[in-house]
Amino acid sequence: MRYLRGMSEIFARACLVCLGVCFWGCATAARTEVVAHVQGGQYGAAVARYEREGKPRSVLQALSESLLMQAAQSADPEQQRAAFVELTLLGTLAKPLLESLTSADRAPLVRAQALRLSLALGDEDARAPLRELWSGAAPKGVDGADAAVEADGDWPRLLDALRAARKERRAAALASVSRSARAGNEDRELRARQRQALSEVARFDPEPQLRAAALSALARHGVEALSAFEAGVQDADADVRSAALRGMLGLDPERARTLLDQQLGAAVSSESIDAAIALAALSPAREPERAWSLLAAALVSPDASLRARAAGSLQLVPERVRDAAFLRTRLEAEPSRSVRLSLALAQGYADPKAVQALVGLSESADLTGAEAAAELAPRDEQARKRLRALTSHTTLLVRATAARLIARELHESDPLVKLLADASWQVRSAAAGAVLSVL
Repeated sequence: MRYLRGMSEIFARACLVCLGVCFWGCATAARTEVVAHVQGGQYGAAVARYEREGKPRSVLQALSESLLMQAAQSADPEQQRAAFVELTLLGTLAKPLLESLTSADRAPLVRAQALRLSLALGDEDARAPLRELWSGAAPKGVDGADAAVEADGDWPRLLDALRAARKERRAAALASVSRSARAGNEDRELRARQRQALSEVARFDPEPQLRAAALSALARHGVEALSAFEAGVQDADADVRSAALRGMLGLDPERARTLLDQQLGAAVSSESIDAAIALAALSPAREPERAWSLLAAALVSPDASLRARAAGSLQLVPERVRDAAFLRTRLEAEPSRSVRLSLALAQGYADPKAVQALVGLSESADLTGAEAAAELAPRDEQARKRLRALTSHTTLLVRATAARLIARELHESDPLVKLLADASWQVRSAAAGAVLSVL
């Protein structure tokens, strides 16, 4: 009997091993098949194979990764761009995919973008191959390689890159100059070159985002950069003006006072709101009561764009200086749904009126409704249902947004699986990135 019992145990163990091998082998085969389906553009077949296998996590991961890999290597630059946006959002979770995309057999432009992102994520090993791509006869469009260049080592090339026609190349060069500035280099000549280059970008670059970024980098140069901020407050773009005002206030509040007083004392305008935001955004906030007064005045403006900008900035103002009763009144009277959302978010869950407004907004199947439902979802089952239902919306932007919000707030992958076979590549990429963020 003892012999038979021993044999039974051995047999049982052998069966478990066989089952494990079988399961592993089946899962491996399924992963291979879903990747082949994706490569062939058979997205529905890929999802069906995953579901037939019993929905193993490893197969879903392979399916999502293959979708992003396909988009990242697409001949369509928009698909490429969308894929790298998702990879950027994934952060360090994207490293295995980036390692594959940086291999020598990839297209130069794809490899350059992957190396650039790897470098941004802290992989210094990406710098040398980026330098190789940038030097010599680099293929057309390999702009990301500029990120590998050190501001103190390749200054003439960086200056050329800062004035390049392509925005991507200018952005990469600006990032390199900004990194060098953050390093706190004490070389006065180098700092003067950095300051001159950043000032030129802040004044003349056609992209507002780059002008604002240059002003933010200039804040590390102290009062010597004040003239760039004085020019920046006259910029046509609101975000650039805000960056300039913050820089002025942080460097020399007294010298900035005259200009701010002019803007803060004027009628409600984009400039006065910029000034209020600049005051509120400082850490710690300077003159929060004054900032609140201006934003409150903007909330009753007949101009919806001014109300939207003011409402979106309310959370910068300390709660202790806000007039809760006034905000409730504005919440009830506000005709714009997006502004109402910002007002409700500023009030928060402590205010039943704000929660009621969020519930009402969440009942609409649009982008504002999706954001409101996502805000409520962690604590409201009905909001979770409404958010999941948006994955079937007729508008691709709503479906893509719903995918990201479900991953962010609910940490669920099951509602996103069908979107991996969506007819829109934008939705497939968003869903793939969302799935990978929660696996």
